[in-house]
Amino acid sequence: MNKTKVLQALLWFWAACEFINALLSTFFLDAGAGIYGFASWVENPQTRFTFHQYGMVLFVLATIYVIIATDVVKYERLLWVIIAEQIIGAVFSVQGYMAGVLTVSQLAFILTIQVIITALVFILKPQPDAPTTGTAAAAR
Repeated sequence: MNKTKVLQALLWFWAACEFINALLSTFFLDAGAGIYGFASWVENPQTRFTFHQYGMVLFVLATIYVIIATDVVKYERLLWVIIAEQIIGAVFSVQGYMAGVLTVSQLAFILTIQVIITALVFILKPQPDAPTTGTAAAAR
């Protein structure tokens, strides 16, 4: 199995997820808040603004992931962005749990996804000294 192709597919999928979440945090905020259970939160104008800011960041992340997906080997150094997003997300999720915003099951679900994504990036990332063409690359 070609690990680079699997990572590329994962990046396209993750970019699509980020883009959908960006849309649900900006243009379709009421629908997104309903889906994620935050409908009562968006009644506050400041919270709406915060969600819009979050959505704008997600658009940027989706764009970065699309760029990486176009050539995983060339943009391998940008994979740290995915790891950073997961670590920052985990920290804020734990903080949200401690503040009573998230339940244990919600926190566990979020952290599980973050651990899986981080592990997949480490497992699938291109090896610096591995050949990128020929039969050896096809075997990866």
